[in-house]
Amino acid sequence: MSLGKQRFAFGEFILDADEKVLLKNGTPVSITPKVFQLLFVLVEKHGHIVEKERLMEEVWAGSFVEESNLTFSIRQLRKILGDASKSPRFIETVARRGYRFIARAEVIPSESSIEEKVPVSRSTPLFGRWFSGPVPVVLAVLLCAVVLSTGIFIWREGSRLLRGNLAATDKSFRFESFTSSDTPMTAAISPDGNYIAYSRTTNGRQGLWLRQLSSGVNTQIVAPEEGIMYGSVEFSPDSQFIYISRRLRNEPAWLDRVSILGGTLNRKYCPTSTEHLVFLPTTVISLFAGIHHKNARF
Repeated sequence: MSLGKQRFAFGEFILDADEKVLLKNGTPVSITPKVFQLLFVLVEKHGHIVEKERLMEEVWAGSFVEESNLTFSIRQLRKILGDASKSPRFIETVARRGYRFIARAEVIPSESSIEEKVPVSRSTPLFGRWFSGPVPVVLAVLLCAVVLSTGIFIWREGSRLLRGNLAATDKSFRFESFTSSDTPMTAAISPDGNYIAYSRTTNGRQGLWLRQLSSGVNTQIVAPEEGIMYGSVEFSPDSQFIYISRRLRNEPAWLDRVSILGGTLNRKYCPTSTEHLVFLPTTVISLFAGIHHKNARF
């Protein structure tokens, strides 16, 4: 997708598609290319719903990605903008459809477009008669030189800082394997971005593990048990608990809750196999074949 030569202003931010930079109060903000492109698509369509499929096609064109990639990028974008999903200033979630940029975004015209809209008349002198002497001309030349030098200095410093921020951001993203021998099954990223919870099969038995992203340390939260099969794994909105659906073969599933620090499982039986989990402020909702059931309150 070509971003084009456009600049948008919203809140304390300026989105410069030509330079591919996001400014906050005039200072460049560290942002990855994919998250920047995601922000551009939303701002360009501000006030309108952008479907999830459209966003994934625009941002990850030609690549196979899952919806979780989009969810994670939206979460990172909200963190950069200082936005919140419950009381959004900029990005609104439209359930089961996509997202909408709700803030007012103004297009900043380029210098060329200003010149086309407001041409200078040749018959009108640019300076008054008292500016026609040699001294004012010299002063004007010196003033232009100072302004030009200042602009070049600011541009170079801004570019240097931006390159440094982008380089640091790119180095912070890496791909790595959780394990070299066992088989990870299902996984979920905590809302605060600090942990990954995942089920892992060892010698035919499944258990629950937690990985701390900052240190790379894997900790076993629930020990493997014979015959226990794992379904969904999800974090609570405050990232302090992990919800897991488990079942014995050919038996109804149940829902467990466990602290990220480990400890005793808090169990609530469910009427059937749980496919996905959705959280409301005090209620865990499980989705069965597209039908919503209110299953458990913890």
